[in-house]
Amino acid sequence: MASHSAPNQDFVVDERKKAILRTVVDAYIDDATPVASKTVSQRSELDVSAATIRNDMHALEEAGYLTHTHTSSGRIPTDRGYRFFVDHFVPVDIQRKSNRAQTRLIDGIIRTPRDSNIDALLEQTVILLSSLTHHTAVIVKDTSSTARVYDVHISRLNDERVVVALFLDDSSIERVVLESASLFVSGAANGADVDDCLLAQRVEDLRQVFCGHTLRDGIRQDFIHQQHPFAAHVQEAFSREVHADKSDASVHVAGVANIAKAGKSSDHSDFSAQLLSLLEQHMILIELIRESVDDTIAARIGSENMYDELSRHSMVLAPFVSGDGDTGAVGIIGPTRMDYSKVFAYLNAASGTVTKFLDQ
Repeated sequence: MASHSAPNQDFVVDERKKAILRTVVDAYIDDATPVASKTVSQRSELDVSAATIRNDMHALEEAGYLTHTHTSSGRIPTDRGYRFFVDHFVPVDIQRKSNRAQTRLIDGIIRTPRDSNIDALLEQTVILLSSLTHHTAVIVKDTSSTARVYDVHISRLNDERVVVALFLDDSSIERVVLESASLFVSGAANGADVDDCLLAQRVEDLRQVFCGHTLRDGIRQDFIHQQHPFAAHVQEAFSREVHADKSDASVHVAGVANIAKAGKSSDHSDFSAQLLSLLEQHMILIELIRESVDDTIAARIGSENMYDELSRHSMVLAPFVSGDGDTGAVGIIGPTRMDYSKVFAYLNAASGTVTKFLDQ
């Protein structure tokens, strides 16, 4: 692709340029060929001259939303162009075209007998999503413990560190090591000042915050930061421990052959091979999805992804949360030139279906 200077952050995408950019993205998603101004004129409802469209397309390219190849004068979207398209047009499309049809389709195909385990449901879901979208589908489910804290203990490890132990009602114990200075609001005191009275006070603080909750519960952050700074520090430390433990997650992937096919039909074969290698490493995939998933369905486009292997691909993730506290995400990985509206709609429906069956 042709290189261009840094995008002009002050550039304003007015309504006409929005329509042109949307038409270019739609046309490129449909045909995978660079889009000329003539195509934009034919596909859009803009009542302007071809010269005006060419000028606007040039302006969009200068601003970093479009680019062109060395073999064609037509334009193709950049990562920034796709991002604008997703942020401004995909939500509108989903609202206009209700995903009830997708939900009925997925619910109608996915049927689990009462003795089936959840893994069978998740496997069905990724296979179905891959078939419907022609991309790679993935689900990561974190099996969070439903055990609740019933007691807390703090002991000195040495002059500089303490051990905080949380006793759970399933007879397990979770521990984390912290600096002794964290026992103090200022964090400025040294270990010699850690006496039994202070430890007892901090234990009581932790009991007020943690007892009756699971380790993954979102415990009133505003309250504990104001009233119990040490408890907030402990919660953050345990959150890191829980996040780092990937052994309690299951991974389901389907449609990896779609990535290989895309690589053979484009100049991205090296990137596709690297992505296939990444998908084979489930622990890395778990970390990738955990780091990328948001509270709502969202897309990471090209260079927005945290791994170079995904720099020519997009990953769209929809989170799910069961009533028992199991969390996870269902996602699609495919080329940046994917039909985002369709992918968003199917993932919304699949996320709802998975949540419903988990709650059953």
